Amino acid sequence: MAAFSRGPREHWLKPHFSKNQVAKSGGEFDRNDVPMVAASVVSANAKVWLWDDCFVFGGYRYRASCRKISDFRNTEERVASYGVFNLGVQYSPSFCGLDGLKLSFVVDNLFDRDYCDYEVYSAWSGNAYYPAAGRSYMFSVRYDF
Repeated sequence: MAAFSRGPREHWLKPHFSKNQVAKSGGEFDRNDVPMVAASVVSANAKVWLWDDCFVFGGYRYRASCRKISDFRNTEERVASYGVFNLGVQYSPSFCGLDGLKLSFVVDNLFDRDYCDYEVYSAWSGNAYYPAAGRSYMFSVRYDF
């Protein structure tokens, strides 16, 4: 989740929902689910100003279960659904000639949720899991001239 640029001082909540109905057409896998395409993705993001120079932002993203990347036949277990929270703060001082400075701190996967966003099945090695990143932190300093 990236920090936001300076703009109007307004609070907002932005929900988003996508519903996917994707299936192969024709051939051996006719009407099968397409691997790694979740049936739905839901997210909500918010931004709240604490004072004129500082706001907090955060969000939640949920992805429904989907087929493993190699499961064109739709016979394997599905990749589990997951949801993660993110939270951040941005400070843009407007005094002492620091008008272009932006300091941001972001925590992705706030609650350090263990989840897998990519799985593959192979007849030779079985299931292979690629876990998503755990909690991560990013501090950034930016100056616009």
